[in-house]
Formats: sequence, C-alpha cells, structure tokens
Amino acid sequence: MATHTQSHGKVGLLGDIHGDLDWLEAACGTLVSAEVSYIIQVGDFQHFDHPNPDQYYRAADQILGRQGLRCVFIGGNHEHFPYLRSQRLGASGYIIGKNLTFVDRGWRWTIGDIRFVALGGAATYRTAPRTEGVNWWPEDEIVRAEEVAAIVQAGPADVLVCHDAPGAVRFDGEQPFPRGEETRQNLNVAAAGLGVQLVLHGHLHRRMTNQIELAGQTIRVEGLGKAGQPVGAVAVLNLGDLTVTDLSGEEERAAA
Repeated sequence: MATHTQSHGKVGLLGDIHGDLDWLEAACGTLVSAEVSYIIQVGDFQHFDHPNPDQYYRAADQILGRQGLRCVFIGGNHEHFPYLRSQRLGASGYIIGKNLTFVDRGWRWTIGDIRFVALGGAATYRTAPRTEGVNWWPEDEIVRAEEVAAIVQAGPADVLVCHDAPGAVRFDGEQPFPRGEETRQNLNVAAAGLGVQLVLHGHLHRRMTNQIELAGQTIRVEGLGKAGQPVGAVAVLNLGDLTVTDLSGEEERAAA
C-alpha cells in the first residue's frame, strides 16, 4: 500500500479528461492556485482514439511537472489498458511518468489517515467507432463480483474511487445506461463491504452529489463532470472531513 503526504490536508480531483491536454493544463493551474500538489483523476484520462498513447501520456506528464503536481488515475472506459499495464509497476502503481501513475482495480493507498481503494472500469455505450483489441478492451469494462469479493476481503477503506457510479445512484430518477448494470450493482457491494464514507466517480459527465443507503450505511457519492464543461470537473477533497469543494464556480447539481 502506497502512502502519500499532503501538507495542506487536501487533494485535487479531476473528472473525465478524454485526452484534452489544453483543458488539463488549465485545470492544473486552478488546482495549483488552491494549494494542491496531488491529484486523483477518476478515469478516462486518455481518449480511445488518440493515435499514440506514449506521446499523449508523456505530454500529460510534462504538464503536471511544469505545475509541480503529481497525479494518480484509475481506469475508465477510454483507456489504452494494454499500454498502461505494460509500464513498470512500482510501489505507487504503474509508473506512466515522473508525475503520473495509473492504479488498477483493487489498488490501495493512503493519504494521511485516509484509506483509498481504486475500482475503475465502466461500460461503453457507443462501441461502433471502436475495434476490439485495437482501441476497445471490453473485458476491462465490467467490474465483476469475484473482483469485488477479493477487494472487500482485503479490508475496509474510507474512500472508493470508481469510474462508474454505484447502482444505488439514480440519474434523473432512473438508473443510467442499463448496459452497465452489472458493474453498478457490484460497485454497490464494494462500497457497502468496504464500509466507505465516500465514493468518487466520473463517467456520467455531470456533477452530482448523492446520499445512498447500502446495508444500513449512509454513503455520500460525489460524481465529477468532464473536460470542457464550465463547471463540475475540478474540485478539492478536504481530507479532514471528506467534503468536496468545487473550484469551477457555482452550479446546479443533480441530487437524488
């Protein structure tokens, strides 16, 4: 388990980047102004149609380095998973660059006293432009029950970092995107079994705050937006009370 030290008691949060490096650079500037030095990104760091993942991640790492930031990210449904898993596995995850680390499902790390667990992956809903094994890896989209069982067995956590939202979250009163239901129900099981206080996610491209009830526990779920949206994709997690503060201005939130 990796341990990170934060002198200001907070970490940055970024929603889906989708390969938009200009947006990443602007978002990093916003986080530096908020005295953040470490970022958690909730998946879809890359976009599936980027022709050269090595070039892309090198450019992203340079952006982070210029701003004095470090970033850890989980898997979404736009990642080039074979490339990520081909990189050197270090104590903090897969080393993508000097300032950029990918953590796979089940990876655990602590910041101060807060215990984090990664559980990335989400269903892709428009697969027509993709070719399996070239820019689409469907086996990495579904969070499976056996994976969740092993993660829960490894012990409790405080924060679960996902790409999709748990199934108990409703999107405008409905469960979003039925194709992802297996993953979303397994995220319910993970959140309850780990006993987390907070779930962070992206994927739905909308800033959301929900309170859900699972196995007699009340869990807060914070969903982040995506690159290019004027609000909702850049935030700060306050480690003292696990509240999330938006940095991108006032907004309306979807709340169940």
